[in-house]
Amino acid sequence: MENSRNSSRLHWVDALRGFAILAMIPANLLHYYAEPHPLWYRVFASCAAAPIFIAVSAGMVVLGSGNRALAYYVWRGGYVVLIGALLDLGLWRIVPFVSMDVLYLIGLGIPVAYGCRRLPVGWLFVASAVVFAVSAALRRYFGYHPEPLYALLISPHLPEFPRLLASWFIDGWFPVFPWLGFVFLGLVVFRMFLQGAGWRLRAGLSIAGILFATTGLVWLFAPLPGVHNVADGLILPARIGYSEIFYPPTLAYLTAATGTVFLATSVFMNAKIPKYLGVLSLFGRYALLIYILHQALGVVVIAPGLRLLGISKIESGAAFLFALLAVILAATLACNLVDCIKVRYPPRSLFAQLLFGR
Repeated sequence: MENSRNSSRLHWVDALRGFAILAMIPANLLHYYAEPHPLWYRVFASCAAAPIFIAVSAGMVVLGSGNRALAYYVWRGGYVVLIGALLDLGLWRIVPFVSMDVLYLIGLGIPVAYGCRRLPVGWLFVASAVVFAVSAALRRYFGYHPEPLYALLISPHLPEFPRLLASWFIDGWFPVFPWLGFVFLGLVVFRMFLQGAGWRLRAGLSIAGILFATTGLVWLFAPLPGVHNVADGLILPARIGYSEIFYPPTLAYLTAATGTVFLATSVFMNAKIPKYLGVLSLFGRYALLIYILHQALGVVVIAPGLRLLGISKIESGAAFLFALLAVILAATLACNLVDCIKVRYPPRSLFAQLLFGR
């Protein structure tokens, strides 16, 4: 999540990460929108937000490692985990580390990415596939809890350790299995980019992306004999208001998401981002800040607004779109404000650079 603005910056990486965070905003705000949520957006957000966000976070380690030592990335990952814990405490009023959230997963993945960054590309792809396969095996052997584990601060009741382990590794929001697999996928893509394959890389990623995404989506939705998927109701329609199609993250979903990572990377790698899509690069430079901001706006603005109106969810699609655009506009203004402040007061500490860029 480095945000230097020098001439050597890879703007397509910023735009790709901005695309992921822009997809993540409505995915998280769907929590405030009355169910059932549109299936087309459930699929899009599930494949385009978290998988790309995690993969790019790992890929940035490959691009920026240089002469940095492991300790730098341990601290970097630790700060990301700390931010996730502060969000749990301050926004959600829950005990941290009871479930794996996306920032915990990314924080864990950063030093893992550093340690594995020089492995052969083939090994990295196999590592990703193994993590995905292990997730299916763990779920089959230990089961999957439809409701996520959490403990409220006002009445903390800490779970037993075996249930806690299951939350971390199998059925939390973003458990280690399978989501660590997208760390290895990010290393695959960015290692290949550094090898300078040019148009052959982009063409190969495009073809692989189309094949994986098509196979995964057919696997997810076609009523196939002996296959558990959306067609037979295995995928939860919603989980405490969140309706992504990775509860649970089946192999069919993981195949589709892998294809999306490959395809999106090939598109952005090959594209010159026009000025009217500059918001993607802006959001990419401030991805962590926007992640925090849109969650905070949901809790301190949207939720109280709904209570004042005497309703629990936004019923109108037009009203939800208005709220969504307002959050995106607020995020855009905040990023531009930080841009202006940084000219005079550039952040010095690693923690500040994570939040506001260099």
